[in-house]
Amino acid sequence: GTDGGGNQASLLEKWRLFETGSPTLDMTSAEISEALTSVIERSTHAIVPAGFAVPGIFPPAGFDYEILRASAVMNHNGVPVAEVRTRTTGQNYRDEEIGYAGWPDYTSFSISVGCDAEVGLYEQMCSGTDFFDYFSYSAFGDHSGTTPTGIGSATWRGVMVGMEDWPDEDAKHPGALKRDVFFGSAQIKIDDLAVPDADVSFSGIHNVTDGTPRSDISWENLPIADGVFGTGIGGGSGDHIAAMFNGPGNSEVGGHFERDGIIGAFGAKRQ
Repeated sequence: GTDGGGNQASLLEKWRLFETGSPTLDMTSAEISEALTSVIERSTHAIVPAGFAVPGIFPPAGFDYEILRASAVMNHNGVPVAEVRTRTTGQNYRDEEIGYAGWPDYTSFSISVGCDAEVGLYEQMCSGTDFFDYFSYSAFGDHSGTTPTGIGSATWRGVMVGMEDWPDEDAKHPGALKRDVFFGSAQIKIDDLAVPDADVSFSGIHNVTDGTPRSDISWENLPIADGVFGTGIGGGSGDHIAAMFNGPGNSEVGGHFERDGIIGAFGAKRQ
């Protein structure tokens, strides 16, 4: 991704290029929808906040999933990211979400806000542009089920996307779509593949809503079991990370996190 003049663009510069209609990801809405849906359909597992890779395919049986709108945002560390609006429907259920999703080859991850309701109530509760009343983060993938091993070290690089955490339950109000958005570079490293544990760092984080920088976020020495690692703390704690290795040769990582007032998700590719 460059700034248009051949120079390597920073993450914040890439966001500003997206805002001005010149994103560093050259894909149409239809191409994004096809690529992202393909990765989701190939997924075998989802990672849950408690740090388990749960078998299953999205959407669940009896539900339909569609991408209503997709806009190319950026390509960062080889990971494409788009702004997407999605709809999931069941026999008597409808859900719509808007947010940001990334998809390497074997992983999808997203952070969004949305609204759901029974059919009939949906039009009353979830109308207009300010109807979003909950957060959703997810990471799906073709989970390897194995822990990277070998000689030396290994590094995965990608991108994290996040939104401002709710300060409390009373903050779930009309206008939630206006929550601040955060982007940062993601790195997952195993220093010694002979005795593997994971170090995770999110750096260069910016609140792209107002352009201000944020401090780096990191976790160190996270134990890995069957290709899954994390803190073991469930969602809603305000401080957790859960991730899994995906793809042949553990070529990718995907997961989600909560820390320092940010709820988010991330994906990375082995370098």
